Amino acid sequence: MNNDKDFARELESLEKKLQTLEELFSKAADFDSILAEHSNGTESLSQILKRINAVQDLVEQIEIEIDKLEMRVSAIEHMGFRLRASGQ
Repeated sequence: MNNDKDFARELESLEKKLQTLEELFSKAADFDSILAEHSNGTESLSQILKRINAVQDLVEQIEIEIDKLEMRVSAIEHMGFRLRASGQ
């Protein structure tokens, strides 16, 4: 009789462990799907960051061109002032 109780307890313990393993497996599967979602999000985030960097580069290039144009305008204004000052 004692062996039957030990066997029943052992069987119950194994069933609980099996249930725990099944729950862990289920959670692992959930984590895999979450990880897959986040990796796609990471790729999208990476693409967004690349686009932001590209826009920043374009803004810098535009600022450089604006500076060049401002220097040309200043040079032209200076030449116009010199021409007016000399009476031409």
